[in-house]
Amino acid sequence: MFLAHPYRLLLIIPVLVATAYLIKNGHRKGLLATRAVVLMLLIVSLASPYNLVVRTTFDETPSVTIIDDHTGSMKLFDNDTGQRLYDRLRSRTPADIHQITGNRSAIGDAITEFARGNDNILLVSDGNNNHGLDLADTIAFASTINTTVCAIRQEPEQNDLSVEIAGGKDVIVGSEQSFGIVVRQAGKDARYTLSVWIDGTKIDEETITQTGREKTTPISYTFGSTGSHTIKAEIMPESEDLRSINNVFYKSVYAIPKPKILLVSDRDSPLSRTLSELYDTSRVSSAASLDQDQYLALVLDNIHVNDLDNEEISKLRTYLQDGGGLVVVGGDRAYDKGGYYDSQFETLLPTKSKESAGKGKTVGVVIVIDISGSVGTAYGSNTALSMEKALAINILRGISINDHIGVIAFSQQAYIVSPLTRGLYKSVIEDSIKRLKHGGTTHMNTAQDAAFKMLDGYTGAKNVIIISDGKTSNPDTCLNLAKSMADAGITTYAVGVGETTDEDFMRSLASEGGGIYYRPTESERLNIIFGEKPEEPKDTTKGEFPVTVLNPRHFISKDLKLSGSITGYNAVTPKTGAQTLVTTDAGKPVVTAWRFGMGHVVAFSTDDGAGWSGALYSGENALLISRMVNWAVGDPRRNDEIAISGDDVHLGDPAVINVRSDTIPSINLDGKKLELSQIDKDLYQTSIQTDSPGFLDISGYAIAVNYPEEFREVGLSEDFYDTIRTFGGGVYAEDEIEPLLNNLRERSTRKVQEHEEKRMPFLLAAMIIFVGEVAVRRLREIKRMRKA
Repeated sequence: MFLAHPYRLLLIIPVLVATAYLIKNGHRKGLLATRAVVLMLLIVSLASPYNLVVRTTFDETPSVTIIDDHTGSMKLFDNDTGQRLYDRLRSRTPADIHQITGNRSAIGDAITEFARGNDNILLVSDGNNNHGLDLADTIAFASTINTTVCAIRQEPEQNDLSVEIAGGKDVIVGSEQSFGIVVRQAGKDARYTLSVWIDGTKIDEETITQTGREKTTPISYTFGSTGSHTIKAEIMPESEDLRSINNVFYKSVYAIPKPKILLVSDRDSPLSRTLSELYDTSRVSSAASLDQDQYLALVLDNIHVNDLDNEEISKLRTYLQDGGGLVVVGGDRAYDKGGYYDSQFETLLPTKSKESAGKGKTVGVVIVIDISGSVGTAYGSNTALSMEKALAINILRGISINDHIGVIAFSQQAYIVSPLTRGLYKSVIEDSIKRLKHGGTTHMNTAQDAAFKMLDGYTGAKNVIIISDGKTSNPDTCLNLAKSMADAGITTYAVGVGETTDEDFMRSLASEGGGIYYRPTESERLNIIFGEKPEEPKDTTKGEFPVTVLNPRHFISKDLKLSGSITGYNAVTPKTGAQTLVTTDAGKPVVTAWRFGMGHVVAFSTDDGAGWSGALYSGENALLISRMVNWAVGDPRRNDEIAISGDDVHLGDPAVINVRSDTIPSINLDGKKLELSQIDKDLYQTSIQTDSPGFLDISGYAIAVNYPEEFREVGLSEDFYDTIRTFGGGVYAEDEIEPLLNNLRERSTRKVQEHEEKRMPFLLAAMIIFVGEVAVRRLREIKRMRKA
């Protein structure tokens, strides 16, 4: 039973106080007791007690809202389909129709606008959502308010081709760069001639027959000079092609000199060779050569702390505070083997140079499981809650039996599934998790509060793992709580539950809590943190130590696929605020990063490849080395007096130009001066409206303007129907009206949670007691009168 106004129960206190006072002063005890009970029952009734009951509802004629997509991309399809469906449906069930038009497909926005709850939406669209809210997110949202989203199956009546150039904006001069020319078609058979120009010179032309929906043709080019360069790709179709506006694509690139790197090393190694190939690298034997204005990053290779005097460390501190980058590479003279521990130099690093605590250190882990109504949403053939249970059990099984484990479930309030107990009782906890049911609204903060209290006073390392879709009603409160918990020594990890997850919120939650966000397929990496640890090697420089990515969200480790092993590492412990990105399979840090002032610092606690880590300098693993240095470098143009930047745009979107300068800059568009607004100390900005495809020349900096984004994706979106089915909707042919209505009727059978008032029993009890007491007292008076 619940109370709508529980604070009204406080009125019972003065009733009890008054009753006790009157009884103490000789008033009739029986009369006062019964009157006090009557008043208390009335107060409980005033607090509005209720129960939550589940009722089943059914709609024989479910309402249908047709969203009829008439945007530019839909010209390939029969544009009368939506009206014909409306004419058929309105005679059989309540129906209305709304068209979206123009050269932007904001399908997600339309769903949000017309989804009223406990209704149905029928999409007549190609599913190419290119503006506004994400389509999958809005369909997921609609499902939480019991709006079913279905779609009509269509095939394009004509073919259309589009071309696009994929690749980075900034490139390094003198290094070979790769780009992809992507050609898409609505149909399955096209023939065309593809031509590519760079800086106005044709570099490639070939005739292509394409049978798939999408084909990528790679091109490579080495830019010989710094500054802006232009790329143009054009297709000349020899088969059917509805429109020509999307047959030409423009791309701008900006070539920068190789970033200047200072490498302090006394030997040739795989590290020195890699850096010399990718960067303008100066190799010296002492860090005294560091010039802040000349070098964008400093790499120290196997340097002993005695090789750095106090003046050099002070200079390095200033260099980092002003935005410089530092990569410290390990070896047999570095970190724990190089006297770093408790030194002034170590204060700059994200690690302490000693072995992290292993056996004997207790760890407390609270697993928080979202059981609110939103996780009852269909996910494939199961629900998000089913996935959460499986994830929780998998995480539970991976936690060491020597650790302490607690489990909390939450919807509108928190429920203690299991208090903090030794991992020896995991089987009992697992059974409790399996019995969880979903329902109610989402108030994650209640579970965070409960986890905070559960870990309060715990003497070991304190951690919380939140498994949720992130659709909480008070995200700001949750983020503030995660930060407060981090300040109190509690690390928050977040695990999503699939496509329905609000990943931006879950990433922020983990970031504020000092932890890591994992997708469901990545949650196994928690075992590296909390699982049983293998026996510590007596010598960390002899053995085989497989490496793995621990944090898949950081710039350095994102989408990084590592394989192989290292044969040695330095014993280090990450500091509070640092991010451990790559570890051995036993959880020993290999790559740890943090920010120091405005600079970036990377601790690479294995060697330069000459002895322990040769496997990390070859194949796909070598990407780790360049990522570390690139992250340390940061903005490669930060030492330029004026730096102009801006992304390529599509017609209809403004070109936003950023200018970084210590003084008020003056820039021009095709010779005409542009008005700038200052948005930060040394940052200025302007916006340019675009009206035709081609290139904009901003004081020598090129920005490409392309056809409207509406015409980039052509034909039916290949993910559209799968997204509809994922969230419980159906996909139907135009003539399948009866199956559509049958499904909507079935989906309209919903279990609704309602309040059932329970005031009447309390009112009746009060009335019965009062009337009974009056009757008894009256009978006694009559009896006394007769005796008299």
